[in-house]
Amino acid sequence: MNTQQLTQWLCWWKPHPIKPPHVDREFMHMEGFQRSVECWRYCILGIEYWLCPEGSLREFIRHVLRVVVILLLPAFLIVPIITFVLSQFVSWTIMLTTIAWKVIVLPILALIAIVVMAIVRMVLGVIITGK
Repeated sequence: MNTQQLTQWLCWWKPHPIKPPHVDREFMHMEGFQRSVECWRYCILGIEYWLCPEGSLREFIRHVLRVVVILLLPAFLIVPIITFVLSQFVSWTIMLTTIAWKVIVLPILALIAIVVMAIVRMVLGVIITGK
C-alpha cells in the first residue's frame, strides 16, 4: 500500500466520539415489548461505548459493511444470470445431442432394415424356388 492509497483511506476514516448511552425518559411508561427493546438497545450501546468510546469501532464496522455491500451486490446480481445461462446451455446441449443421436442412428437403422429385408427376400426366394 503506497502513501497515496494510505492518505486516501485515512480521509475516509473519520471516527466521531460516541455519547454515553442513556435510558429513554419514557422507559417506565413503555409496554413490555418496548421495554425489552429499549433494554437491548441500551446494553448494545453500552458495550459499544465501553469497547471504544472514540468511535473507531463504529467506523470500522461501517467500512466493513461497505466492503461487504460492494462485494455482495454484484454477486447477487450476476450469479443468478450466470446460473440461468449455464442451465440454458445444458438444456440446449441435451436437446442437440438427442437430435444428433436421432439423425445418426435413424439412417443406420434404415440401412440395417434394408439389408435385413434383402436377406429375407433372398432366403424366401431360395425357399420358394428351391434353388
